[in-house]
This record gives sequence, C-alpha cells and structure tokens, in this order.
Amino acid sequence: MVGHGVRMEIMTGSPPPQHSVGDGSHAPGATLDVLQAPALDVAAIRLWRRGAVPRWATDVLAGAWAMAFVTTGIATASLECTTQAPCGPNELFARCAVLLFATPILLVWLPLLGCFTGAAFGLLEVLLDNSAVPMTTFAIHGAACLIVGNLIVLQRRRQQRAALVLARGVQVAIPPVRDRRGLPGPGPRIGVALLLTVAGISAFGWYLHLNAVERAHVAAAQHRDAYVDAVDAGDVNLSIPGVGDWTVYTSGSYAVGDRVQVLFDPDGNDGEGWIELVAESADNTPLETLGLTALAFGGLLAHRDVSAVQARRRRFGGSATPLPTFKVLVRPGLLGRAELYPVDVAPHGKRFGSLRVVAEPLTEPLMLPPAGPAGLPGVLLGDVRRGGWVAVLLGDALLAPETPLTVR
Repeated sequence: MVGHGVRMEIMTGSPPPQHSVGDGSHAPGATLDVLQAPALDVAAIRLWRRGAVPRWATDVLAGAWAMAFVTTGIATASLECTTQAPCGPNELFARCAVLLFATPILLVWLPLLGCFTGAAFGLLEVLLDNSAVPMTTFAIHGAACLIVGNLIVLQRRRQQRAALVLARGVQVAIPPVRDRRGLPGPGPRIGVALLLTVAGISAFGWYLHLNAVERAHVAAAQHRDAYVDAVDAGDVNLSIPGVGDWTVYTSGSYAVGDRVQVLFDPDGNDGEGWIELVAESADNTPLETLGLTALAFGGLLAHRDVSAVQARRRRFGGSATPLPTFKVLVRPGLLGRAELYPVDVAPHGKRFGSLRVVAEPLTEPLMLPPAGPAGLPGVLLGDVRRGGWVAVLLGDALLAPETPLTVR
C-alpha cells in the first residue's frame, strides 16, 4: 500500500554500486527512498509545459478535415461522366485515400501521426490532382498539419530536456522483478489487429476478384449503342435494339430516349449478357481502399500493443538507464487510467497528464482516503514527455504502462 517506502537505486550523478534491492548487499548511503524525488508542483508543470501545443489544436485539425472533405464533395458533385470524359477507377487515388480517411482518426487518437498523414495527403493532392478545390483545401489542411506536427515534435524535445532539468540529477534505476512469469502480455489490441488484418485481406482479395471478372468482360465486349427506356433514381433501364433490356446503376443524369454507348458481352453472366456504360466504368477501388486501411490500422494496433509489452518488460525487468523521477499525485480514472496531478494541486485542479496502466494493481491501491489530499502520493518515472513511456509507483506497487503518457 501507499507509504510503505519502496526503495530503489537513486542516481545522483555517479553510477551506484551494482547490487539488487533487498538482497542485503547495499553499501551505506547507496539507496534512498524514491519519495525523496523532486516534486512536480504547479510551477514545475508550468515550466515543463511551456510552449506546449494545446490538445485541442489537433481536434481543430480534425474538424478542418471534415470541412475540406465536405467542400470537396460539394465542388465535385456536379461533374458529369461522358463518353469523351468517362468516369472510372483511379487506383492511385484509392491508395492515397488510405491517408485521407486515416487522418481524422489519427488526429484524435495519435495526434503526431495524424499530423503527418494529413501533411502527406496534402502534398499528394498538390502533386497529383488537377482539380482546384480539393487541391487547395487539402493543401491548406496539409500545411496546417505539418506545422502542428513539427510543433509537437519540438514540444516533446523541450519536455524531455525540461524533465531532466527538473529532476535535479535524481534518477532511478529500477531493479528487476525476480519472477516475471506473471507479467501481462499482449492485450485485446492484438485480437482487434488480427480481425482487421483478416478483414483487410478479404476486402483486398474480393477487389482483385472483381477486377479480374471486369477485365474478362471488357476483353470480350463489343461497343454498341443503347437507348434509355426508363429512369428510376440511380437505376437506368437500357435496351439494345434486337438484343434485349438491362438495368444498370449510374451516377449520371439521363433522360428517356437518350442514346448512350455501352460495352456488351453477349456471353457474360452465364449467357444472359453483360452490359456497362462506356462513360461509367465499374469502380471497385473502394474495396481496395477499405482493405488497405484495415491492414494499416491492424498493423498500427499490433505495433502499439507490442510497444506496450516492451515498455512493461523494460519497467518490470529493470532499467539499466537511469530514469527521471518525480513525486506526483495520482487519482484513479476510467478504463484503468492513472490521472496525474501536481503535488500542490487545488481540490478541483486540472491534471497535467494520464496514462492507462495494467488494471490489476488499481483495484485497491487507488482507493482515496476520506480525509486525504487531492490524490494518492506516487512517483512518476520514465520518459516524462508527451508520448513518452512512463511507470507509476504507488507504495509497493509498480504500475506498468498500457499507453504512452497523454498530456493535457
């Protein structure tokens, strides 16, 4: 429980003697109570957060993405497909669209990665798109993402340097846990990553199958004239004189009696005939985008889970590199989160950061005493910066990270 006085090696500028905590081999003065670490108070947090990018900045970028997307949709809605300027699949855009649709999710979930996917898509728009509205809107959005992303990188570096200064040379080298068999392994993210991978492979495989069928029909098709007999919403009934009638889906505008050019495969669909408007080739690329996006997010989730496992093992397995260490106040949050506050925070003061930790140690140690302070006294150690991997000490409990440090 809190206050039991966890003892670990404290680095104060020179390496300590090589021994493990609790094995009776301590040299006089070689160990100190980690609660003697410098405190992160409101003034220290203000220094540590100086020049920080506010969390709402990337939320604004996500909203700006939605505005750019809607504006582009409105501007391109009136484009007509004709025989001279047919509409059809754009495989290059389908692959670039992975960045497009991942950006708003990543801006909220992983802001730095979201900034650079937004910037990358904006650059691709400038290089590959001749349409003025989408090129302009997403170029502006990409430039804003690039600026915010670089500011976040600079913020992380400043916070890392500030943490070393605020630590005043006091750093902890964690001794290894003797029995590591009970350390938590991969979490539910791996399961979700596997599901996304299967879904992505399935979607991409179905896309390849549909493309193969389409190419076979086009290779066997004849160019014919057809006439519009009826129009019902997006469905158009076409007839080829002396051959038959077919109903096709179209995004264009047609009137009864219009003559249109079609590709006709008389042996397609088991002899019933296959027909397609020359002006509107079948576009299966949304399946390609969906499959690639699912694979990308599956890989990202797996990488996040593996990173969390490695961070926990580094913390529980001992750290050869000394870690900056600070006293903080800890409150229990939702979904196994540990919320971090300055030691002199007001009763209703704001937290400066949070992270999700291994849930089991949170069941009892995070019960707040009735007349206690604004939170439980704890120790924060690790890479104390936005996006850094840290651990939290509460008495004898070392809480391992499930996620990097989120800074508010």
